[in-house]
Amino acid sequence: MIRLRSREAAVISQPRERTPLSARMVSRSKLDKLAIFARAAQQFRRPRDSLSTKGWIWKASVAGLCGSVTHTLLMIGKTELGLLESFQPYQSLQIALGDWTGQNIHPLLPWLISYVNGSTAAGLAFANLYRYLPGTSGPVKGAIAGILGWLLMSLFFLPLLHMGPFAMYLGLGPGPGLFSLVMMLAYSVVMGTVYSTIDAVSVSRAIRQ
Repeated sequence: MIRLRSREAAVISQPRERTPLSARMVSRSKLDKLAIFARAAQQFRRPRDSLSTKGWIWKASVAGLCGSVTHTLLMIGKTELGLLESFQPYQSLQIALGDWTGQNIHPLLPWLISYVNGSTAAGLAFANLYRYLPGTSGPVKGAIAGILGWLLMSLFFLPLLHMGPFAMYLGLGPGPGLFSLVMMLAYSVVMGTVYSTIDAVSVSRAIRQ
């Protein structure tokens, strides 16, 4: 018992080792440097995030514009070949806009609406849903988006233009519905192809940097 107490007293009496002042100052300086580095990294991320957002919008706009140009060329070819002359969706939209607003609508306004919608709203929606669409390539994802857009247009938009679902009220059989499907696929497949190509180029450049 006496030996144990003497050992405990010896342990208690021994002074605790203290960290030297210089070592504590070094550790504090390291913490300060880490804090400064974290702040700089956070500030650096903000312009990068804004640039990535701008790049995303730019890619979606270019892809949508290419799809709109393809769609326009298809409509011009339809007119030149005299296909489905009674199926004129832009003319029907012009008449509907005139009825809704009570004003005379310029024939170019429906085309302008189509271009703006195809290059902005539809393109941005496609880019936002791109990762969630089935398929492993841009054309496949574009085709799926085109089928969904065709169903939406045939069941909601065409009835608003007094054509009925799939434009069946025109008395032309399945022709207008099939042509509108081709029209939507021409737009969406080109848009998906262009978007995936631009995105792949951007990723490869980022990896090289």
